Amino acid sequence: MGIRKRIIIVDDSTISRLFLKSIFEENGLQVVGQFSSLSELKSNLIKIEHDYICLDYFLGDGTGGDAYEFAKQYCQKSKFLFISSRLAISNLIAMFELGTCGIAYKESSSSIKSLLLAVHEGRYYYAPVIANKILQFNLEVKSLTSNEKTTFLKLMTDEPISKLAETLKVNDRTIWRRRNEIINKIGRATFDRYCAQ
Repeated sequence: MGIRKRIIIVDDSTISRLFLKSIFEENGLQVVGQFSSLSELKSNLIKIEHDYICLDYFLGDGTGGDAYEFAKQYCQKSKFLFISSRLAISNLIAMFELGTCGIAYKESSSSIKSLLLAVHEGRYYYAPVIANKILQFNLEVKSLTSNEKTTFLKLMTDEPISKLAETLKVNDRTIWRRRNEIINKIGRATFDRYCAQ
């Protein structure tokens, strides 16, 4: 029997961590750490030898993206797996653009098992429901510039325009101008559908 791969779970839900632990152990992985927050991960990561890190996108004190950026500094050889039960396109695109090994749908054990198999075989895996949403979004926004696409994804959040402008390092007027250009290019109905998610 080969050496068991070691995995760290980062998820703010105790029930989810137990669910994931059981799936990972059933599939031959050794769970070597479980953390409920970004701060816990930061305090403990370098102490634990591991092969994989499984990240929920939503953590109480940050996002899985924040955890990924932190861990990547210290663990260049680690493979990162994202899981999510929330399918808002802005979050899915954020996970996708990090270039991780894949994204599984958290509510589906078969989706998580498919992700594990793909990673073991050196492939990427995106749960079909997630891949379809990302593909549909990219087709619908293909006429947008990269700045407009970034702005559109930010507009889907509940942040006020002034906060978005600060995040994107532009002024409020630029955000409003881009918003109007986006609506002109993709149509009001498509804009409203995504921003209502």
